[in-house]
Amino acid sequence: MMSQRCRMLSIFAGTFVAVFAISALASEKRVTVESEQKFQDAYIKQKIESEEAVSSDPNTNRFPHAEPLFKKPEGPPQGGTIRVEHPRAAQGLQRINKDGVYQYRTGLKEKSKSGSFRLSSMTTPTIKGTNSAVTFNNMYGSSDLMGLQVTYEWQPFRSFGSLGLQLESGFATASGKGYFKTARSDGTTRAEESYNLYVVPMSAFLNYRFEYKRRQWIVPFISGGGTYFGMVEVRDDGKAPVVAGAPAVGGGGGALFCISCVDSANAFVMSQEYGIADLWLVLEARAMQGLYDDIDFTSQMISLGITVDF
Repeated sequence: MMSQRCRMLSIFAGTFVAVFAISALASEKRVTVESEQKFQDAYIKQKIESEEAVSSDPNTNRFPHAEPLFKKPEGPPQGGTIRVEHPRAAQGLQRINKDGVYQYRTGLKEKSKSGSFRLSSMTTPTIKGTNSAVTFNNMYGSSDLMGLQVTYEWQPFRSFGSLGLQLESGFATASGKGYFKTARSDGTTRAEESYNLYVVPMSAFLNYRFEYKRRQWIVPFISGGGTYFGMVEVRDDGKAPVVAGAPAVGGGGGALFCISCVDSANAFVMSQEYGIADLWLVLEARAMQGLYDDIDFTSQMISLGITVDF
């Protein structure tokens, strides 16, 4: 009797487990079917919304064309031109050239320094020797002194115009024949020895540019400061050279003409490759007042050259 009851319990337990397993499999299958149905419904809805019909014809393009970034609008009915806003204008797009190259606006390099290289012409100073009859002009001539100038400028203030400190040096030379202190018995006063005079000016100036925007075509400027003119006189007879010098104060002004403004593409290359923010043609006139009587560098000077901002 006990054995029969055990067999019945075993059959009942086995039946219960089988029913539970079948029910779980059916539920899982139903969840899978519902998930697949939702996926298919979402896909069909997306296809309908985007109107992307896929053709079964192998001779047609079964994939939709990509939408272009920019669609050229139709022109005016009467012809002519029409201006439209390009989607990339906000990113700095300025133009599209005939080859289809996109040209973007780029930022301008900040600058705080500059350097100049110039050719100069300066009127002669008034220098008197021990022989009062001998002057600079009758020994070296009255022609202007031609020279070279190299200038470095630091521009710490650029909020309103540009105020900078200039340090400058240069080189000029003249040559001539000497004079005897007393005339020879035959009346000759001019010596045979040749003299070469080398003038090295060293200057410090404050310079203000009327530069209120970048890539300004013309920038006037004014400057003022002092110069010490060092001199070395060398003679060809082997005697020791004579060294002297004299200070002078003064100022001047001129204008910078923007070379970078002529070609923006080349200006961009110079900025990116060489660190040149702006390139200028510079023209300056200056007047100096000498402070010594015997070596008086009261003079006027004009210079022309190239200025580089960086």
